[in-house]
Amino acid sequence: MTAGEKTTKGDCSLATGPNNEVTTSIRIIKVETLNMNDQELGFDVECGKQNNVMNLRDKLVNAIEDSHAELLQRSIEEFELMVKEGKLVDLQDQRLMHSNGMSLLQYAIFKGNKSLALKLLELGGRNFGPLETKTFKGGSSLHHALVHDMPDMVKIIAGNPDEFNMLSASKATGIFFKGTFDGFELPLFLACWSRNIDMVRLLFEINPRVLYHTDSKRQNMLHCLVNLSDDATEEVNDFVHGVIKMILSADGGREALECLLEMRDGREETPMAMAFRKTEYHFIHVILNQVLKRETFRYGSSTSFVEYDISCIESIKAVDGNISSGAPGMYYIGTSSGTLRFPNIFSQHPFRKLLSLRNSANMKPFIVSMVWHMFLMIWLNANSVQRVIIRGERNNGTMIYNGTASVIAGSSLSENAARNFIFVNDCFFLAYGIVSFLKEIIHLLYQIIKARRLHLSWREILERQFNIVTGTGSFALIYIIFSVALFYTSFQYLAGLGNSHMTGSIAIQTCCLYFTIYLRNFEYTSFYILTVMKMLFGDVVRFLLTVVGMFFGFTGAFYLLYDDAYRMSDVATYGDTVLTTYKVMVGMADFNSLIASGTNALSNLYLIMSYIAFTIIVTILMFNMLIGIMANTINEVAEQKDALFELQKLACSMNVERQMFWTKGFVRNAVDKGHLNIKKVLYAGEERKRLFIECLEVNHGNSQTVKRSRNNERRNSNNKTYMGNYNIHAVSYGDTGDR
Repeated sequence: MTAGEKTTKGDCSLATGPNNEVTTSIRIIKVETLNMNDQELGFDVECGKQNNVMNLRDKLVNAIEDSHAELLQRSIEEFELMVKEGKLVDLQDQRLMHSNGMSLLQYAIFKGNKSLALKLLELGGRNFGPLETKTFKGGSSLHHALVHDMPDMVKIIAGNPDEFNMLSASKATGIFFKGTFDGFELPLFLACWSRNIDMVRLLFEINPRVLYHTDSKRQNMLHCLVNLSDDATEEVNDFVHGVIKMILSADGGREALECLLEMRDGREETPMAMAFRKTEYHFIHVILNQVLKRETFRYGSSTSFVEYDISCIESIKAVDGNISSGAPGMYYIGTSSGTLRFPNIFSQHPFRKLLSLRNSANMKPFIVSMVWHMFLMIWLNANSVQRVIIRGERNNGTMIYNGTASVIAGSSLSENAARNFIFVNDCFFLAYGIVSFLKEIIHLLYQIIKARRLHLSWREILERQFNIVTGTGSFALIYIIFSVALFYTSFQYLAGLGNSHMTGSIAIQTCCLYFTIYLRNFEYTSFYILTVMKMLFGDVVRFLLTVVGMFFGFTGAFYLLYDDAYRMSDVATYGDTVLTTYKVMVGMADFNSLIASGTNALSNLYLIMSYIAFTIIVTILMFNMLIGIMANTINEVAEQKDALFELQKLACSMNVERQMFWTKGFVRNAVDKGHLNIKKVLYAGEERKRLFIECLEVNHGNSQTVKRSRNNERRNSNNKTYMGNYNIHAVSYGDTGDR
């Protein structure tokens, strides 16, 4: 109700009431009216102020977004006028905040507008974050200044050391940062993400302790460089190499890198373990050659003996901290699916020498295992042939020898001797099946438990166990099937429950299939085995998944079209129709025998058209495409034949080593023989036992480098570019505040 309405009501009261009541009523109404007018007037004034401030904020935001210098200047003059009038205090006024929660200064830095940010900074209201909104949680102006290459703003922020230290450790976990910057949270990590080595150096110069900051996953800068290496471009490789050299060039740089190499993230992975798991072999190569290599003796200008610290590559309990750092690098390499990221890893030391030593150490047990399996195949086949050739007739107890009895040398065995021979074989195969089954199950479970302890996901475990190049999971399943079939067949024969020729044939087939695991260790056969497996489990599987729908669709149609016709033997049942359709698909069918009789002409015509369509789509198009795809597979394998062969050799050697659980292991034996050395050295600021291998290196230009291209020459010639005037000293985890 308005004041005017109340006045009208008062006038009505004036006509009906006594004078003293009217006077009182009028007086009250006038007072109420005056009070309400004063309140409305004050509210209008306040609204005017608010509108002016909001308009000013919108102008400043538009000026920042459009980089409009004139609009910004006019808005600044208006802002200064409001400050004089007392309407505003400074730029930190809540009414000037952007809708995303940023101040105008923060928003200018966020948009990368350097000049406008500096002008706003002159007006006061220094506020660089971090923010607490869901979108930008943890993010600060330092994050954006580094991404937008604003060194002047970074130096201004560094003017307050306490504020800089707080912002440099701030973890940007908001939705915007997670989606835009690939999950990198710390300012230093964002500088690495943008491949800006100048900004990285600037951060180190301001406060070298930023090197030890960790993100919400407890990952440090070296973990960040491993994640960055996912791009696998020459630019990223050069950047990673440059950052490592920059840290090494500083005082205490090697010690700092050693400390970082010992730190573990939330998965309990060191940076090297993480790099091995993700097959970032270029990063591993840089660390090994820049940080973990020491020259011990030199012959002339090109030949030298060097020592590599391989504590992260091989595992032995005598080395401090080795077991707690996760699996050794060789475990990850031996279960990886390829070396496309770094094809010549096995031509580089120390991997070349380690592979040679491991193969030499495990070659004898490998040959023994292969010969035994070959003998087992012959034994199984001989036992099956003996069982078929020598059969006792149940009715008269005589022996029947078929025409192939001469296959077995000296097959003049009597009936009892033959039965005893088969009985002994069945007893042995029964026991062998049980032992083989338990051994393979325990071995497979051990591998899975070990992988889970390394925090590998089930997907990663499956990929490592069943990858075509080094995986042993498929062979383990084949061996388990072989063991079960062998046990069941022998048990059936011994118990007199009847013959089990089907399971016996499965045992022979799987035994022969398993033998191919040994052929991967020989260069003469590894290429052929790998190519066949890639085509079988890749190209053929994709072909079958594509063709299965068409195959059964046409099979059902053919069976239905023959319903009214005279049922021929080729399509008498649905199963016969499936087999006939398969013959048509592979070109083995006799079309004369498929001519329908007793059906109408239209159905017969449609049947012929269906056969033509089926052969064109499946037999001609899809089969030819399959052949072309398999040709591409052969070429792909041939291009990396040498690297894949080295991987297969390593996988075979490690598989034999894992099965010989009663031995001391390759590393222990290598240390005892002097091939590897355990030394107590100063590492990460402390005396520790480390594992070393000595290698002879001959530098022929390209022998010990990834790629001595012009980019690398430029990097070496401009080495001073990566050096900063700062000192980096290793500190304990407690000093960083981030452990």
